[in-house]
Amino acid sequence: MRRPLVACLALCLTSLSASAQEPADAGVPVESPDAGHLAPLAAPASRDGVVVMNLQTSAATAELAPPLTEALAHRLAVSKLKIFTQGDIAAVIGLERQKSFLGCGETGCLTEIGDAMGARYVVSGRVDKLGGRFMLTATLWDGQKTEVAARARRETGDEAELTASTEQLADELLPALGVAAPPPKVEPPGPGASGPNVSLKLGTQLLTSIFRLAPQADLELGWRTSREWAFFLQLSAGVAFAQTTTVTATPGLLGVRRFFRVDQSLQPFLGGGAGVMATLEAARGNARPGLVVLGGAQYAASQRVFVGLEVSADLLSAAYEFAATGKSGLSFGVSAGVTVRF
Repeated sequence: MRRPLVACLALCLTSLSASAQEPADAGVPVESPDAGHLAPLAAPASRDGVVVMNLQTSAATAELAPPLTEALAHRLAVSKLKIFTQGDIAAVIGLERQKSFLGCGETGCLTEIGDAMGARYVVSGRVDKLGGRFMLTATLWDGQKTEVAARARRETGDEAELTASTEQLADELLPALGVAAPPPKVEPPGPGASGPNVSLKLGTQLLTSIFRLAPQADLELGWRTSREWAFFLQLSAGVAFAQTTTVTATPGLLGVRRFFRVDQSLQPFLGGGAGVMATLEAARGNARPGLVVLGGAQYAASQRVFVGLEVSADLLSAAYEFAATGKSGLSFGVSAGVTVRF
């Protein structure tokens, strides 16, 4: 009886020693925070907002994404729902959490983002350039129903119209938010591609010296045959102050201008004209033909009003100057003016 009792005691002590070396939770698996999916964020109680994700882009349109995303969020603000942007997401979720959302599919983690921000809806989209056209797309995800509530698409060939196209994109999503799109802005009709225009320019003629004062005023009547081409009739008068005061006049200068980048606000141009130059000096006058080349640029202050700077040169002045004085030279002019289109 003594030997079995000793063996039993030894076996019990061995089992107790092994149990003491095992961790207390050895029977419960512990998942690493980095293993699998991240732990879900605690969702706010209310879900009455709209999250506007940054528009995804290609390399060709990367610079356009921030301003267009802002335009999209601003337009959706008429829904009276709280709008969250990427900056709000960063403040709530943090950088590491945002990295886990990169590469999400169209619906992959939109619900999780909405839950984190307390928003029922999440708007995602893209801006791309294919050839010479820009493509805008947007999707409205309903996290409560876990389905796409609306899709929108817009195309434009003019970069200047991208903001307006983005607002139209947002307007297509608004009905799904229970909000009627705002009425379109009624713009006054702009001038047509063809039609009349009037210009008034003030400048100076740089006859023999840049310091020689020779103010000149030009009144110009024009007709646009297209957005690129315009004919003009220019009437000018000027005074040159030197040893003798000389009054110059251009009874008529007929010419044409060719405009470039007509779809942009700043439009350079080149042109030329021919006409009659008249000079009155010491109570006597004379007249001669003139051949003028010109160039410059105009800026669209509005649809109808343009401000511009122009440089011109009279090519025939060298020949007449040499015949009269034995000296050669060109007559240059610099002027700034305002053009009104009708």
